[in-house]
Amino acid sequence: MRGTEQGEFVEFYARESNSVRRYARAILGGAAFDLDDVMQEAWTKAWRAWDSAAPERRRAWMFRIVRNCCLDRHRRRGPTMEVQVAKDDLSAGDDPLVARVEATTAVLLIEALSRPLRDTLYLRVVEERSYDEIASILAVPIGTVMSRLYAARQIVARKMGPR
Repeated sequence: MRGTEQGEFVEFYARESNSVRRYARAILGGAAFDLDDVMQEAWTKAWRAWDSAAPERRRAWMFRIVRNCCLDRHRRRGPTMEVQVAKDDLSAGDDPLVARVEATTAVLLIEALSRPLRDTLYLRVVEERSYDEIASILAVPIGTVMSRLYAARQIVARKMGPR
């Protein structure tokens, strides 16, 4: 890697490391204790393949590397226990404790989704990715992204119940 490419990598890391780390944490869910190992593996792979990545697509490329590293970690760990979500009747109002409980409930609802739905919803809502970027990261057609988003939103809305 030449000096300019090394500088580009360092800048890219500084700009994107927090986003890809949050994404990895969302994918890993209950296995978040593996987060540092997964991130080390992902950034090492990105460093080694930096020259092969199209500069205008590097952000989606990095998210895909992180996703693949997380999925590899899940495969090595084996099956995990499903999260059971309890319905909460509390209303947030001005109470910060209630708001925190509702935020925790929302996270549990999202974690209870299947991995394809969870990944798609996370990339759209949290990372604010376009459908095209999500399709590229997940290696699926845009129509699949749209149907997964619809399904994820429907499941979360049903589990949350009437407001």
